[in-house]
Amino acid sequence: MFAIRLLILSLAAIGVHSSYALPPSTFGEAIASAGQLSNKLKETVAWKTFTGIARDSDSINSLVRIIPRTTMGFVRDVVSSFKRESRAIILTNNGALEGRLQQVKGGGSGFFYAFKGIRYAQAPIGELRFRAPVPETPWKGIRSANQEGSVCPHRNMILDNYKGNEDCLFLNVYSPELPVGEDNPSLPVMVWIHGGAFSFGSGNAFLYGPDYLVPNGVVLVTFNYRLGPLGFLSVGRDAPGNAGLKDQVLALRWVQENIAAFGGNPDDVTIFGQSAGSVSVQLLALSPLTKGLFHKAIAQSGSVLNPWAIARDTKSRAFHLGQLLGIRTNDTDELLAQLRRVQPQKIVDAALKTLTAEDVRKSIGLPFVPSLEDWTGEDASSDEPLLREEPLELLKSGRYHHVPMIVGFNSHEAMLFLRRVRKDPNLLQTLDGDFERLIPTNLHLDRESDEGRE
Repeated sequence: MFAIRLLILSLAAIGVHSSYALPPSTFGEAIASAGQLSNKLKETVAWKTFTGIARDSDSINSLVRIIPRTTMGFVRDVVSSFKRESRAIILTNNGALEGRLQQVKGGGSGFFYAFKGIRYAQAPIGELRFRAPVPETPWKGIRSANQEGSVCPHRNMILDNYKGNEDCLFLNVYSPELPVGEDNPSLPVMVWIHGGAFSFGSGNAFLYGPDYLVPNGVVLVTFNYRLGPLGFLSVGRDAPGNAGLKDQVLALRWVQENIAAFGGNPDDVTIFGQSAGSVSVQLLALSPLTKGLFHKAIAQSGSVLNPWAIARDTKSRAFHLGQLLGIRTNDTDELLAQLRRVQPQKIVDAALKTLTAEDVRKSIGLPFVPSLEDWTGEDASSDEPLLREEPLELLKSGRYHHVPMIVGFNSHEAMLFLRRVRKDPNLLQTLDGDFERLIPTNLHLDRESDEGRE
């Protein structure tokens, strides 16, 4: 009890009650936490220093007088410990969320606030499959944000097993400091767009955690977006394409509307991504839908001008997918109606089978990726298109968001693909016998010509 009394007197002596907010728990819970904390503190250097001063003091009153002068560091440690044990509740435009303090992993020091599994869109199931995302609706009460949401359906690149759930449009927010009263730290915000060939991956912390960036004073946002045919099937009116990219746009709108509640500055948002995430960054910079949603960009190991970045002949590929799933029709509406009834795993598993030998030879290794939404006539969609024109033409004419951008590549970028060589030793022999297939298609060289062979 002496430790608790010292703690309360210490807080009162320096006016902590006006600077720090205790957890939103009952007073009894706070006292219980203080009791547990006092037992831990007895073994610390700060505690031993503090009690040494106490033994040399004539009374509690004299002790209180010397607290501000000699033991401020101890009191801050105590307050920090209280905060570390607390939950954090913030209010977004849709409702209240409960997150928690999380300790930095990997040998780092310090703590940050983690809000995981925040739904930013309604589940894209049933009639919403293949369509633009619909924003989440408001809720009552406090939603827990202590667990990551489900990832979007895909096959794991390493293990080649299926995982995910269509109800996957979640994001995570990590912040080193939350607003207190009218005091908002207004920290820079970084929004990560994961890679994975537009076919696999997620924004969850398994690969992309917050432990390096957040302690450096930024608010980090990661999120899931729809992948493969569920995110990029494109046949016209009711499925114009780029649903996965439109998920990204909606996530950025959510950031603009809510990030201040997490201590972030909505006027200082940097989007950054790797591989397909890098292509996404560049496509977002080319789209009129994203005006004002971000202010800087970083594109790592992926270009919108890559041959695999933009899909062609998307309608025939969609019908090919339907045929592989036993759907026999030439009618677009019927195709979509039946595809919306197929289990997501079957759609994901059938996607790669839509690639032909000629596709592979032309380096078209990704069947469902972003595409031009240039549908006309009966195929025209009422959805606002994300991309109507060729990226190269938009770049040439300067029709993009002129924000500061870093473009580069990551070290050891191709390490993951070496496993394919180990798994299939004949692959190198195949390439040696057909070296022309390595000529990038965007060089527009005839692979069979002398110039191409040279």
